[in-house]
Amino acid sequence: MDGTTVERVVVPFAGDGAGTGELTWGQRAAWRTFQADGEAKTLGGTVAVPAGTTVEQVAESLRFVVSRHQALRTLLRVEPDGTVRQEVVGSGEVVLEVVEVPAGGDPAAVADQVRRRFVSDPFDYGRDWPVRMAAVTRGGAVTHTVAVYLQTSLDAHGLSALVRDLMAHRSGQPVEPVTAIQPLELAAKQSTPAARRQSEASLRHFRTVLASTPLRRFPEPAEPGPPDWDTLRFRSPALRMAVEAVAARHGVDTSPILLGAYSLGMARVTGVSPVAMMLAVSNRFRPRMAGSVSPVAQVASCLVDVADTTVGELIGRAWQAAMSAYKHAYYHPVDRFEMAKEVGASRGGPYDLSCYFNDRRGQGVRLDTGTEAPAPAGEDLAAARARTELVWDRQPGFPQEIAYLNVDEVPGAIELTLTVDTRRLTRPATERLLRGTEEVAVAMVLAPGTPTGVSRPAGVPAGDR
Repeated sequence: MDGTTVERVVVPFAGDGAGTGELTWGQRAAWRTFQADGEAKTLGGTVAVPAGTTVEQVAESLRFVVSRHQALRTLLRVEPDGTVRQEVVGSGEVVLEVVEVPAGGDPAAVADQVRRRFVSDPFDYGRDWPVRMAAVTRGGAVTHTVAVYLQTSLDAHGLSALVRDLMAHRSGQPVEPVTAIQPLELAAKQSTPAARRQSEASLRHFRTVLASTPLRRFPEPAEPGPPDWDTLRFRSPALRMAVEAVAARHGVDTSPILLGAYSLGMARVTGVSPVAMMLAVSNRFRPRMAGSVSPVAQVASCLVDVADTTVGELIGRAWQAAMSAYKHAYYHPVDRFEMAKEVGASRGGPYDLSCYFNDRRGQGVRLDTGTEAPAPAGEDLAAARARTELVWDRQPGFPQEIAYLNVDEVPGAIELTLTVDTRRLTRPATERLLRGTEEVAVAMVLAPGTPTGVSRPAGVPAGDR
């Protein structure tokens, strides 16, 4: 950031609630990912702000959210035996960076550089607050804000709840008191017998899925060596048109439709069926979790059988698999890892579970019976497919899994962001996978009777290939 200057503005905060306690299940899962990847994981980004926004207003927004939400004034305490506990602090100070862009500089580019620095600089979990925020200015006027949040403090849906709070606060509207559950209370509830029974039910589902899952789903590297991570961004207007048309026809939300299309694309690229993946589930349908600024999302095992069927019938299979995953995504993470290790050992090796599907769009389950809205014509979908954009763009802090898919909605399109180990899933294979997902979704609209083209060998049950 040549030529920029950085000022640190101290922002005091004070809020309700303080104390220490165990981590929630969502916090435990995020912490394990931090430890496995050797780096913190964050959410957030940059936002261009309206003209006239002042540094004082940005500082007030920071004070407001940290004071309001316990998760943003939580420190992590690592005990000598490795146990991690959370400490919620009632009052303190947080820093807002003010980054001045020199004349002729590009504020958007500087904001992105600040974001990358915030993501890449290590966190001291026992001393650093889980939020980093900056105001980017040029000529003293704020042009952008930058904010990143540790994933031990919130998940994607918690970030959406936080943004809603901020928008209401900045508009001057009265903001209702926090009634959603906060991490200390949630951790206490998760230690009760009722929560443990829910955890045990989820783990039984996980065991059942593992029993039908191949141990290996990706080719081994041709030569030994460390992973080679890269990220493909795939922005598709056609994918959005197709899944919305199918959703309207069948009366379901678009997420299971995408799941089915992606599963078939994965089976065609890897040659492995059924397709097992870890499905990120928001858990926001549980009591008092809808607006909680905390990490309540967890992953659930999901098995989609794509063999010996049509792309139209695949919609129902994927929907059923997704509903089962949504129901069984509330459990103690340590118990899940122990179970995977145990079942893997009984089958001759550890399970390869590095395949994730994370729909971050915050949809709910539709319960209507479908509509007769006209589907897009084939020529419209073809024209839309011609506008698909593919960009390889490795970002700091992205998940380090063999295949980790994030689904986001952008203006006029759906964006798939797939992070891969290119030694296991090559760049050409990754591009075929996402183009194949788009192709399957279009076929669901135009030719639902099309066979998937995946067959199970005679006499071999699903999962035993």
